[in-house]
Amino acid sequence: MEKVDRLEQYGRRSLLRVSGIPENAGENTDLIVRSLFKEIDLDFNDLDVERTHRNGPLSPPNSNTPTDDAADCSETSAEFITEQTYDNNKKRSEQQPRQIMVRVLNPNTKIRILRCRKHLKSSRNYNNVYINEDLTKYRNRLYYHTRCLTKKKRCKTMLDCQWQDLPERDKRYSLLYQHCT
Repeated sequence: MEKVDRLEQYGRRSLLRVSGIPENAGENTDLIVRSLFKEIDLDFNDLDVERTHRNGPLSPPNSNTPTDDAADCSETSAEFITEQTYDNNKKRSEQQPRQIMVRVLNPNTKIRILRCRKHLKSSRNYNNVYINEDLTKYRNRLYYHTRCLTKKKRCKTMLDCQWQDLPERDKRYSLLYQHCT
């Protein structure tokens, strides 16, 4: 299981997911990504990004309005996140526009983009847009669980949390995620 996950994640090492951008008929995702990168003060070079496209099947009409519901971590206990919780979040995300997948040519470009994504919060046009790594299902669940633990500890970032204060079973999942990436 671990080896398969590692191989699958290796194939995703150059992918980013951009979520929260509304869909339009006949849109050009390259232009959308270019304007997004300009907004976060990145010098966009056509050679840096190999390909951009929407992920998944086309949504039915009138269902591409994003919801304001944030992921609720209240039902996440010390146990590993359950399939039911993950499926509830999946149903919520079906109402949102499809994500834009961005394949970069150089891993350093990906790191630069992830470091500059913090500027999206202060952006007027893209304040509800999020840029994340493309993670496997297993690593995504670990990441989600670790974020929930971080919110409960009210830390600024996951690295700010003092994991030694957590019960042993909670520590296991946070450390698992930190070693996975």
